Amino acid sequence: MEYIVLMPNSIKKNIIKEVRNKYYNYNIKFLSLEDFIEKYTFSYNNKTIYYLMREYNLNLSSAMVYIKNLYYIDMNIHNKKMDTLINMKKFLDDNNLLIYDKYFKEYVKNKEIYIYGYDYLNKYYLKVLEGLNYKVIDYIYNDYEVKNIYEFNYIDEEVIFVIDKILELIRSNIKPENIKLIISKEYEEVIDRLFKIYNIPINVKKRSIYSARSVKDFLNNLDDINKGLDDINDDEIRNKVISVLNNYAFIDNKKEALELIINDLMKYKNEIKKKIDDGQFILATGNSFEIFCNYIETENNNIIKCLGIFDCYAKRNLNKRHNSLFLGDFNDIAIVGYKSQFTQTYGLKNDYFIKVTKGIGINPSEKYEGIHKNNFYGTYLLGPLLVLNPYFTKYLLKELGYSKSLAFEKDSINAYNARLKELQDDKTVFGSMHN
Repeated sequence: MEYIVLMPNSIKKNIIKEVRNKYYNYNIKFLSLEDFIEKYTFSYNNKTIYYLMREYNLNLSSAMVYIKNLYYIDMNIHNKKMDTLINMKKFLDDNNLLIYDKYFKEYVKNKEIYIYGYDYLNKYYLKVLEGLNYKVIDYIYNDYEVKNIYEFNYIDEEVIFVIDKILELIRSNIKPENIKLIISKEYEEVIDRLFKIYNIPINVKKRSIYSARSVKDFLNNLDDINKGLDDINDDEIRNKVISVLNNYAFIDNKKEALELIINDLMKYKNEIKKKIDDGQFILATGNSFEIFCNYIETENNNIIKCLGIFDCYAKRNLNKRHNSLFLGDFNDIAIVGYKSQFTQTYGLKNDYFIKVTKGIGINPSEKYEGIHKNNFYGTYLLGPLLVLNPYFTKYLLKELGYSKSLAFEKDSINAYNARLKELQDDKTVFGSMHN
């Protein structure tokens, strides 16, 4: 006899371990209730999300809400919201965008199903389970005694208190690797910063990516995917970028999937931030640095959530393109370039890159252009930036440990000086065109 046990993923690992010790001769399949519902009804993938976004002009978060609500369709209810869901599901079904497991319903028909660890089963779950041989087992809660509860005014104060407790344990000969913390995301930056100050080693379990530059290359070369991949020298990084790309092989124009791609890259956020804090060299030109901001606001007032490494946001208007020349200064080096953009960035309070001499900054009201923190350089400037600015290129290469001459250095400097002279001329029109 085969059994099915439905339980939350949060307790599944411990339960499976216990069951294997006690009931090793039983054939038991473990699933979460959510996974079971998807297999029993329908599931979806990136293709489903993309075409729903495109058909109904939705952003990613809205599309996901609609897809989750598709499971709750009731054909006996008729109102605007329900009719919208019914039409969406019909669109997806008509285009074979929902995934049905035709064998699973037959498979579970005569199985004993046990549901454990859920405080409440809504009426939709009960409707799906109707007719199946299932039993709900009451969840047993451990009644732990809470000895002390501490309250703090600031998150830094709270983390320092934890650090003091950790140091007490270390002084009591407890090895640091035997001390465990359970934290939520808002604590990660503070813990990383303060633990370094107190020289406490910390190992955060997360997926690894070895260079944030691959993220920049990936998103900045969506017009030429093959070239973007060829420019990544590290095989491991390239394979991870390809893995993300493969999720969207069905889309010819990868720019249409920008929001989905950013969402996939979110899993690498912590490591990218750590790379920047640790001095990883990253050069992001054009609008590619926007993925490091909090979000991109579209012309339809939709919000595309980004990595949130820098506290700023971009506003996009595809109906207006800004084109202009640029002249600025970084570290006593004159920077020349050209801007052609649909977006402007706002909210940045520090970490500016280039001081504007002529032209516009990160937005029309700012006198600074781009983002610079440690060895991260992000700018809207095109050119290409390094080709047009040999002195900045030499500066960057020197920081990387390379001090030899540039290829065609003399010609590059002559061209740079000619361009610089032209931009410094008061007669030169910098432009501020909008198409």
